[in-house]
Amino acid sequence: MLTLLINATTTGWVVKQLGLSKYSDLKNNILVSLSYQIDRNMDKNIEVLKTKKHFNNCEWDDIKSKVKMIELQERLKNYK
Repeated sequence: MLTLLINATTTGWVVKQLGLSKYSDLKNNILVSLSYQIDRNMDKNIEVLKTKKHFNNCEWDDIKSKVKMIELQERLKNYK
């Protein structure tokens, strides 16, 4: 039981110290690229929805800001 307690509380720290929990550059680049693709697709879908009469009263800037894709992209760029 003591071994379990010690291992459970120190494993996270050891993994971080060894750098095993960091994203690789490739993985980070893929995530940034995907976030930009999602953002572009969201813009395209918003343009389609703007043409529908059921969505005439939507505040598209507010909706887009709530999704926070720009914030996500910046966080992914700076993630190490």
